[in-house]
Amino acid sequence: MQEKEILQNCLEYVAIKASRSSVSDWTDGNFIELSEAIKEETGILIHRNTLKKLFGKMRAGEESRPQKETRNALAQYVGFKDWLGFTIHFENQQNNNVVVDELKNEVFDPKENGITQIDTPELAMRGDSTNNWIFGIIMLIIMILAVFYWKSKANKIGKDSTISTQVNVNYLKCKAA
Repeated sequence: MQEKEILQNCLEYVAIKASRSSVSDWTDGNFIELSEAIKEETGILIHRNTLKKLFGKMRAGEESRPQKETRNALAQYVGFKDWLGFTIHFENQQNNNVVVDELKNEVFDPKENGITQIDTPELAMRGDSTNNWIFGIIMLIIMILAVFYWKSKANKIGKDSTISTQVNVNYLKCKAA
Protein backbone atom coordinates (compact mmCIF):
# COMPACT_ATOMS: atom_id res chain seq x y z
CA MET A 1 0.00 0.00 0.00
CA GLN A 2 1.43 3.35 -0.96
CA GLU A 3 1.87 5.90 1.78
CA LYS A 4 0.32 8.63 -0.40
CA GLU A 5 -2.94 6.70 -0.53
CA ILE A 6 -2.88 6.15 3.23
CA LEU A 7 -2.15 9.84 3.81
CA GLN A 8 -5.05 10.85 1.55
CA ASN A 9 -7.39 8.65 3.52
CA CYS A 10 -6.13 10.06 6.81
CA LEU A 11 -6.74 13.56 5.45
CA GLU A 12 -10.29 12.52 4.54
CA TYR A 13 -10.84 11.44 8.15
CA VAL A 14 -9.38 14.76 9.34
CA ALA A 15 -11.63 16.74 6.99
CA ILE A 16 -14.71 14.79 8.05
CA LYS A 17 -13.95 15.36 11.71
CA ALA A 18 -13.08 19.03 11.24
CA SER A 19 -16.01 20.19 9.11
CA ARG A 20 -19.10 19.26 7.18
CA SER A 21 -18.15 21.55 4.30
CA SER A 22 -16.01 20.45 1.40
CA VAL A 23 -12.28 21.08 1.73
CA SER A 24 -12.42 22.91 -1.59
CA ASP A 25 -14.54 25.58 0.16
CA TRP A 26 -12.13 25.99 3.07
CA THR A 27 -10.52 29.37 3.66
CA ASP A 28 -7.40 30.34 5.56
CA GLY A 29 -9.54 30.59 8.70
CA ASN A 30 -10.60 26.95 8.39
CA PHE A 31 -6.97 25.85 8.28
CA ILE A 32 -6.14 28.03 11.28
CA GLU A 33 -9.03 26.44 13.21
CA LEU A 34 -7.92 22.97 12.18
CA SER A 35 -4.34 23.73 13.24
CA GLU A 36 -5.59 24.89 16.65
CA ALA A 37 -7.89 21.86 17.04
CA ILE A 38 -5.04 19.45 16.26
CA LYS A 39 -2.77 21.30 18.71
CA GLU A 40 -5.46 21.16 21.40
CA GLU A 41 -6.07 17.42 20.98
CA THR A 42 -2.54 16.19 20.31
CA GLY A 43 -0.22 18.84 21.70
CA ILE A 44 1.46 19.05 18.29
CA LEU A 45 1.25 22.23 16.23
CA ILE A 46 0.90 21.79 12.49
CA HIS A 47 1.20 25.14 10.74
CA ARG A 48 -1.76 26.18 8.62
CA ASN A 49 0.46 26.34 5.52
CA THR A 50 1.54 22.74 6.08
CA LEU A 51 -2.13 21.75 6.28
CA LYS A 52 -2.86 23.73 3.10
CA LYS A 53 -0.08 21.87 1.30
CA LEU A 54 -1.37 18.51 2.52
CA PHE A 55 -4.93 19.29 1.42
CA GLY A 56 -3.74 20.62 -1.96
CA LYS A 57 -4.66 24.26 -1.33
CA MET A 58 -1.04 25.41 -1.54
CA ARG A 59 1.67 24.25 -3.89
CA ALA A 60 4.14 21.71 -2.51
CA GLY A 61 6.94 19.72 -4.09
CA GLU A 62 5.86 16.63 -5.99
CA GLU A 63 7.73 14.24 -3.74
CA SER A 64 7.03 16.14 -0.54
CA ARG A 65 6.19 13.95 2.39
CA PRO A 66 5.02 15.22 5.76
CA GLN A 67 7.38 14.73 8.65
CA LYS A 68 6.84 11.85 11.04
CA GLU A 69 5.59 14.19 13.78
CA THR A 70 3.00 15.68 11.39
CA ARG A 71 1.76 12.24 10.33
CA ASN A 72 1.55 11.17 13.98
CA ALA A 73 -0.45 14.30 14.88
CA LEU A 74 -2.93 13.71 12.04
CA ALA A 75 -3.42 10.09 13.10
CA GLN A 76 -3.82 11.08 16.75
CA TYR A 77 -6.36 13.76 15.80
CA VAL A 78 -8.62 11.10 14.28
CA GLY A 79 -8.24 8.79 17.28
CA PHE A 80 -5.17 6.63 16.75
CA LYS A 81 -2.06 6.30 18.87
CA ASP A 82 0.24 7.22 16.00
CA TRP A 83 0.76 7.01 12.25
CA LEU A 84 1.65 3.33 12.36
CA GLY A 85 -1.63 2.60 14.16
CA PHE A 86 -3.58 4.43 11.47
CA THR A 87 -1.65 2.64 8.73
CA ILE A 88 -2.41 -0.77 10.24
CA HIS A 89 -6.09 0.16 10.63
CA PHE A 90 -6.32 1.45 7.07
CA GLU A 91 -4.68 -1.65 5.62
CA ASN A 92 -7.08 -3.82 7.61
CA GLN A 93 -9.99 -1.77 6.24
CA GLN A 94 -8.72 -2.28 2.71
CA ASN A 95 -8.46 -6.00 3.30
CA ASN A 96 -12.06 -6.03 4.55
CA ASN A 97 -13.26 -3.74 1.71
CA VAL A 98 -14.41 -1.02 4.11
CA VAL A 99 -14.26 2.36 2.38
CA VAL A 100 -13.89 5.78 3.99
CA ASP A 101 -16.67 7.10 1.72
CA GLU A 102 -19.27 5.43 3.96
CA LEU A 103 -18.35 7.84 6.74
CA LYS A 104 -18.70 11.03 4.70
CA ASN A 105 -22.36 11.61 5.56
CA GLU A 106 -21.78 11.68 9.31
CA VAL A 107 -19.50 13.56 11.66
CA PHE A 108 -16.58 11.30 12.33
CA ASP A 109 -16.01 10.31 15.92
CA PRO A 110 -13.56 7.43 16.18
CA LYS A 111 -15.03 6.21 19.48
CA GLU A 112 -18.56 6.09 18.06
CA ASN A 113 -17.27 4.14 15.09
CA GLY A 114 -15.65 1.52 17.30
CA ILE A 115 -12.14 2.83 16.86
CA THR A 116 -10.06 3.14 19.96
CA GLN A 117 -6.44 4.02 20.08
CA ILE A 118 -4.56 1.15 18.57
CA ASP A 119 -1.51 0.16 20.52
CA THR A 120 1.29 -0.43 18.12
CA PRO A 121 4.63 -1.93 19.01
CA GLU A 122 7.29 0.63 19.65
CA LEU A 123 9.79 0.17 16.88
CA ALA A 124 13.46 0.72 17.48
CA MET A 125 13.69 3.09 14.55
CA ARG A 126 15.11 6.54 14.39
CA GLY A 127 12.74 9.35 13.58
CA ASP A 128 12.96 11.20 10.29
CA SER A 129 14.87 14.09 11.83
CA THR A 130 17.48 11.94 13.64
CA ASN A 131 19.36 11.25 10.42
CA ASN A 132 19.40 14.98 9.68
CA TRP A 133 20.91 15.70 13.11
CA ILE A 134 23.59 13.06 12.68
CA PHE A 135 24.46 14.39 9.23
CA GLY A 136 24.60 17.95 10.59
CA ILE A 137 26.92 16.99 13.46
CA ILE A 138 29.26 15.11 11.10
CA MET A 139 29.37 18.10 8.75
CA LEU A 140 30.12 20.44 11.67
CA ILE A 141 33.02 18.24 12.79
CA ILE A 142 34.40 18.16 9.24
CA MET A 143 34.20 21.95 8.99
CA ILE A 144 35.96 22.45 12.34
CA LEU A 145 38.74 20.06 11.31
CA ALA A 146 39.07 21.86 7.96
CA VAL A 147 39.42 25.23 9.70
CA PHE A 148 42.17 23.88 11.98
CA TYR A 149 43.94 22.31 9.00
CA TRP A 150 43.85 25.53 6.96
CA LYS A 151 44.87 27.61 9.96
CA SER A 152 47.92 25.42 10.61
CA LYS A 153 48.78 25.51 6.91
CA ALA A 154 48.43 29.32 6.89
CA ASN A 155 50.73 29.61 9.92
CA LYS A 156 53.34 27.45 8.15
CA ILE A 157 53.11 29.61 5.01
CA GLY A 158 53.40 32.74 7.16
CA LYS A 159 56.60 31.45 8.79
CA ASP A 160 58.09 30.50 5.41
CA SER A 161 57.33 33.91 3.94
CA THR A 162 58.92 35.62 6.98
CA ILE A 163 62.12 33.65 6.42
CA SER A 164 62.17 34.38 2.69
CA THR A 165 61.56 38.09 3.40
CA GLN A 166 64.50 38.15 5.81
CA VAL A 167 66.69 36.41 3.22
CA ASN A 168 65.69 38.97 0.56
CA VAL A 169 66.36 41.90 2.93
CA ASN A 170 69.80 40.50 3.85
CA TYR A 171 70.58 39.91 0.16
CA LEU A 172 69.67 43.52 -0.67
CA LYS A 173 71.81 44.84 2.22
CA CYS A 174 74.79 42.81 1.04
CA LYS A 175 74.33 43.95 -2.52
CA ALA A 176 74.03 47.61 -1.45
CA ALA A 177 77.19 47.48 0.65
